[in-house]
Amino acid sequence: MLALGYDELRVQPIRDALAFLAEQPGIDPERILLLGHSEGGADSLAVATDLRGAPELAGLLLIEPAYTHILDIVSTQFSVQIDAAVAAGVMAAADADALTTWMADGVDDIRTGTPPYPAPRPVPLPDATDVTDLYQHTIDTNIFGSDPAQMVITHAYRTRYGQEYDAIDPAALAPRVTVPTLITCGTKDFNTPCGDGSPGSGIVAVAAGLDPDLASFHTMPDMVHILRDVGSGEVAQPVEQITYPFAAALATTIGDWLARLLG
Repeated sequence: MLALGYDELRVQPIRDALAFLAEQPGIDPERILLLGHSEGGADSLAVATDLRGAPELAGLLLIEPAYTHILDIVSTQFSVQIDAAVAAGVMAAADADALTTWMADGVDDIRTGTPPYPAPRPVPLPDATDVTDLYQHTIDTNIFGSDPAQMVITHAYRTRYGQEYDAIDPAALAPRVTVPTLITCGTKDFNTPCGDGSPGSGIVAVAAGLDPDLASFHTMPDMVHILRDVGSGEVAQPVEQITYPFAAALATTIGDWLARLLG
């Protein structure tokens, strides 16, 4: 798998699945929809703008989609979490600076290097413990890892796959979409935030690039990335979010959009 690129690993399998679906008994090939969530949103945009053997789509649903280059998204997520750890007093500011610099250097290696990459340098904080060790290990796995097993769950970006995936800019693909599209962002989604509309800030910028005659953009109140409604209070830790109910606003929004699309 280390020899495979982003299109081979992530995009072509979607095209193949759509082509297979279109050939099945009882399926109307002119009414096929494609829904992508999170990183799947970037994958779905790649398919919708380059079908390459897949059937024409009747519509596209981008639910909390990736909104800019993947390594920028990942770096922002880790930076926010590291800053929160410093603010909570569970990580030293100097350690946070070391991890942030190390992560930025790793991203630069991926973007400027040529796969296959050489083995990465050692971690900057070999004696780290607790929260600091947790984030160091997470950055190490994502930014500096090249384990094919991790590529299955879209990590291990220090690969040809990671470099090619990072070249994808969902906001740049959005203007090329030619089918009815639903796009959503959750007000408490810090993985793929709504943003302020500026390039690379969040989903709003991607929505702005879609054809306004074809696109429908909806903000989901109190919804986190795993599509749960966590209410008006503080956002629970990810492990606790699963205990909250599925966001009813999202279910209603998708249902209404489908009803209008299908007449």
